[in-house]
Order: sequence, then structure tokens, then C-alpha cells
Amino acid sequence: MNKVLKINNLLLVAISGLLLFSCSPSAKEKRVMSMGKYNEALNVYSNSVFFSTLNNDTINKVINLLDEAIKIDPKYSFSYCKKASMQSKLGNNEEGIQTLTLAAEKLGENNTDLLIQKAVLYERMNLPEELNLNYEKLITLFDEAIKINPNDFYAVSNRAVVVALYKGIDAGLQILKDINYDKLQKEEQVQLRYMINVFEKNDRQLILDKLDL
Repeated sequence: MNKVLKINNLLLVAISGLLLFSCSPSAKEKRVMSMGKYNEALNVYSNSVFFSTLNNDTINKVINLLDEAIKIDPKYSFSYCKKASMQSKLGNNEEGIQTLTLAAEKLGENNTDLLIQKAVLYERMNLPEELNLNYEKLITLFDEAIKINPNDFYAVSNRAVVVALYKGIDAGLQILKDINYDKLQKEEQVQLRYMINVFEKNDRQLILDKLDL
């Protein structure tokens, strides 16, 4: 479990680090500071899971750290996603949806990170109509991104996740297997191998759980 959490955390850090290049100098400083708080929150959560000490107090501590990260950099989507995830773990799914909705006002209605996390909560709340609309919107957004850049690993791999959840795991797995492994960066290769391994277990709930780590 801890190894999986570390892999996912490293992947998130690697992906988010790429976003720094598009920021102004002052924005870069805020992003670095915000990522520091975000990573601190992840470490608190990961350690509590590993040592079986996760409880509501720990989750609230994680949420407070994420609130600090959001205050520093309100444009970092992962902080909102993780906060919504933590709120859901407290049984506050509606608050999680509200967090993601408010984040969309800052980051845009088409922010795929927020929409993916919202799908996880819609699944948990058993809201099929909202869920399906969310999946359809995500597939459209990823299709548009892939049309612009067919080698966009983020778009292709996340589209595979959405297709697996919406249309069936086999359909999503085929998308992953069609990716040209040799053209990927090392971090992307690690993520692709991990995703294929998860998909091959043919467990829909497991895929959802991995999204919500």
C-alpha cells in the first residue's frame, strides 16, 4: 500500500512540476510553496495509512494543510481534488462536490483534474445521471486535447481511465496497450505499466480507489 501511494505521489509531483514552466516568476514561487504544503498533506495521509493510524483527526489535519496550499496558490487543481477526496472520506461527499465546484469557478469548468475527482464522488453518491454527463464531458475534452497533440500522455491515459469506467475496462485497457511505450518519458513509462497492471485485475472498484488515493 505504501509503495503504491509513493508511486502515485511521485507521479503527481512529476506532472505538477511540469506546470511550473508556464507560470510567471512570482507564480512559480507560489506554486513551489503550495506544492510543499500539498506534499506535506500527502505524507501525513500516506504515513497514517501505512501505520494504520488513519482517523478523522488525521484527515482533518490533511484538509487544513490543503487549505493552506490553496491559500498560497488558488490555481493548483490537485489541492482541491485531494481536499474533496478527504472530505469524502469523512462522509461529506456534498462538501467535496462543493469544493470542486468552487474550484471550477477559479480554474474553469473544463478542468479535467476536477472533473475526474467529481466523477469519483458521483460514483460514491450513486448519482448515475450526473456521473454519465461528467464522463461524456471528460471524453470530449480528452478527444479535443488528443486531436491537438496525439502524444499527450496525460490526455490519452486519463481518457483510458474514463472509458474503462464508462464503457468497460477492456475498452480502456486497449487504449493503454495501444500507447507507444518507447516514445514515453521514464515517468510516463512507470505510470503506464502501473495502470495496465491495475486494469488487468479487471476490478472497476479498484480503478476508482486508485483515482481517489
